[in-house]
Amino acid sequence: MKPSNRIKVLDSLRLFAILLVFLHHYYSAGIYPELGKLFHFGAIGVPLFFIISGFVISLTLERTPNYLTYLKNRFIRLSPAMLICSTIIFVFFHFFYSGDGYLFSKDINNYFIANTFIDPHVFDLKSGTIKYYYLDNAFWSLWVEVCFYIVLGAFFYLKRDKYIIFYSIFCLIGFPIYLLFSSHIGYSLLINYFSEEQLKYYKLIARCCALFSECFWFLIGIFLCKLHQNNRDYKFLLGIVICLFICLIRDFSLVALIFNILIFIFTILFVYQPKYLKFLEQSFLIKIGTASYCMYLIHYHLGVVFIKYLNQNYHLGYISPIITICLVIFFGLFCYNYLEINLIKFYKKIFK
Repeated sequence: MKPSNRIKVLDSLRLFAILLVFLHHYYSAGIYPELGKLFHFGAIGVPLFFIISGFVISLTLERTPNYLTYLKNRFIRLSPAMLICSTIIFVFFHFFYSGDGYLFSKDINNYFIANTFIDPHVFDLKSGTIKYYYLDNAFWSLWVEVCFYIVLGAFFYLKRDKYIIFYSIFCLIGFPIYLLFSSHIGYSLLINYFSEEQLKYYKLIARCCALFSECFWFLIGIFLCKLHQNNRDYKFLLGIVICLFICLIRDFSLVALIFNILIFIFTILFVYQPKYLKFLEQSFLIKIGTASYCMYLIHYHLGVVFIKYLNQNYHLGYISPIITICLVIFFGLFCYNYLEINLIKFYKKIFK
């Protein structure tokens, strides 16, 4: 989306999503055992990103003339930041990091795989074992995003007036099959018909199909976009409620319940009472939210290592994650404004 066409509230919402992810990863049980459970709620930041993607991609499709141009634009949007951040991560862990762990972050094969946006488990299917893995564990969601872009785009350019129906059917069929082959309940049922080795391999296949695990979050974003365009088309409001209910039943918890209620409240305000969300249109919130993609890519492994370094050498305790968050935000703003945008321009020249 061009800057003039951006919906400011969604950019600010990205900021809140990335802050939730920061809290989840930086105050995790691995660093602060006493706070790990308390800040586990931050994991809801990723579904929030998926909802925003569902909304934005729906608009993007309507403004893009054909499938090839759409895919090219998506690649140009995603690849520059990934190239920058994955290179920094790989170089740091491969050449400078001497501590324990992060073997997958040192592997050049995982570096190249990261820049294809293909899930490493796809490359593991041949051997049936985990040979390749994420360069950074936060990268798992990029494959989900890319699969969503490909699938929704295919449905849209196949039949523009039916693509939401097609995608809804896709979710309703794929979601239960995914759960069957990836959950403990499914395992207890399938073990009567398949061997343990077979189920282990099927579970690996299921990990490659992670879009089915998250597909309803994207659908909420699609429905929200359509409701925003026509707030009297109440079938989309009903669709949001149904999707929230499905997501809640799948992973029921108090945090999930609160999150789903907040998403519904946001939907009502965003569509019918936008004046109450004007506080989200502050320029500094929008600037940070716009650069959140860079922040998401760089924050996890490097951030955790930096927090441990601060705690071991300066004993800053709970302040270390706050310092790290500020540094990641500054990096994200610098990366977006001075590196990513220029690299995007270079990509456009190549593809032109």
